[in-house]
Amino acid sequence: MFAALYLGYAAVSSVPLRAVTLSIDLFFLGSALFVILTYITQKRWAATLLATVSGLILLGTPAPFPVHTTLSLVAGGIVFDGSLVLMKKRTNASPRTQFVIAGTLGNLALGIVGDLVLLSVGMLPLHPFYFLDPVSFQILLVVATVVAGALGALFGVTLVRRVRGSPVIERLK
Repeated sequence: MFAALYLGYAAVSSVPLRAVTLSIDLFFLGSALFVILTYITQKRWAATLLATVSGLILLGTPAPFPVHTTLSLVAGGIVFDGSLVLMKKRTNASPRTQFVIAGTLGNLALGIVGDLVLLSVGMLPLHPFYFLDPVSFQILLVVATVVAGALGALFGVTLVRRVRGSPVIERLK
């Protein structure tokens, strides 16, 4: 269900809205869905599974180079889940803090891996900020990705807290 939601929104956002959003909205949504899925299932590596399924499905799309999306999604999911596992063992931080840090680090990995894959094959994405050189734009995009990840995770935690105990959430567990 979460993969379908993410992929359906990604299809709408990536094609007609990409010039406006630069896919930052997808980074927000992905982080929020990672948090919600992890909370609902209470299973380790749930975000990695969501990222892998979504990434594999995206490989079958007519996108110009879907490999970078797949690899970056999987890397983001692994870092998200890995940071949660490490923080639960080594810190006394609140679950909210843990999820926001995991969302931030997961999106950092997602942005860096995506950029490295594109750069490794000589593809620099076109961007509307012509006053920036490509490297500065990529740095700005990674920073925006990280911020979107933190905000998405915070949104996911807030949403889970608002509906915790609701019949819908309890049925999904």
